[in-house]
Amino acid sequence: MNKYKKICEVIESNILAGRDKFIIYPFGELGMLTKNILNERYNIKEQYLIDNRLSQIREDVYPVAKLGEVSLNDTVILLVNDNEESYSEIRFQLMQYVKIDQFIDVFSTSMFWNKNVYYKEFIEINQPDINRINQLEIISREIYRNNVKGSIAECGVYQGKFANWISRFMPDRRFYLFDTFEGFDERDNCDKDTLVNHMPLQGLCHDTSVEFVLENIGYRANCIIRKGWFPETTTGLENEKFAFVHLDTDLYKPILAGLKFFWPRMNAGGYIMVHDGRHEGLAGVRDAVIEFSKENKVEYCISNDNGGTVIFSKPL
Repeated sequence: MNKYKKICEVIESNILAGRDKFIIYPFGELGMLTKNILNERYNIKEQYLIDNRLSQIREDVYPVAKLGEVSLNDTVILLVNDNEESYSEIRFQLMQYVKIDQFIDVFSTSMFWNKNVYYKEFIEINQPDINRINQLEIISREIYRNNVKGSIAECGVYQGKFANWISRFMPDRRFYLFDTFEGFDERDNCDKDTLVNHMPLQGLCHDTSVEFVLENIGYRANCIIRKGWFPETTTGLENEKFAFVHLDTDLYKPILAGLKFFWPRMNAGGYIMVHDGRHEGLAGVRDAVIEFSKENKVEYCISNDNGGTVIFSKPL
C-alpha cells in the first residue's frame, strides 16, 4: 500500500467514526503530504502542525510541548513518520505529553525495516529463528488487517531478541515485558520439565537485565517492564485487553499460568504464540498447552519452525 493511499485510509476511517479534528506530527515530508491530503481532498483544516525543528523557523508550526497545553478531546493526532532511525525518538517525545491511545501511527501496518532489502543478512543473523519471525510477521499483518485492538505482551523475555521483532511488527501498541530479568525462579520447578532434569533452576538464563533487554529493542518507548515472578506481575492488569501475546518461559507452570491469564483477555482476532510447543526437551510446555486446550475446549495449531510454535487464535 502506497503512502498516499494509507494516509487517506486512516483519515477516512476517522471521519466515518465522527472524528474530524486532526493534529499532524512531525511536519516533515510525510507531514506535508498529510496536510495536503487533509486540506485539499477532505477540505479539513488541521488544528496544529507539530515539529520541534520547524517550530523554530515557522510561526504556524509548534513544538511537541504544545500538546501539553491544549485540550485534545475528540482530536486525532496523526503520527506520520516511517524513518526507523528517528521513529523511536519521535514516539518517545510524543508519549511525554499524550497517552498512547490518543494518537494513530499512520504507518503501523507496514514494517519500518524492509527485510527484503537485506534478506541475505537477515537470514544469516536470524537462523534458526527465521520461520518464527516470518510467522510473527504474518500474524501481525492479520491483526492490523482485521483492526484488532489491544496491547501486546511477551512473557519470558530473556535478552529481548524476539521482543525486538515483536516491537518492529507492532510498534504502535503498549508492549508489556514479563520476566524476572534474573533467570528462572525456583518456584517454577516441576516434575514435568524434563530439560532441567530436576536440577535447581537458579542460575539458568541469568545473563540478562532490564537495561540489557531495552538496549536490544529498537522501539522501546512503548515498552512497559513487569519485573518479577509471573503471574504475580500481572497485578493491576485484570482489565487490560490484548491483541498479541508471546509465551516463551520454557516451563510448565508459567506457560499454563500465561495461557490462563491472557486467553480470557484476548480481543477477538488476537493471537497467542507459545514457543517450543514440540521441543523434545521441554515436555512441560507441551503438557501445559494440551492441558489448557482440553480444559477450555480451545483449539490450536503448530507452526513449522524451530521448536514448533503453538498458535492460539481468538475467533473474530
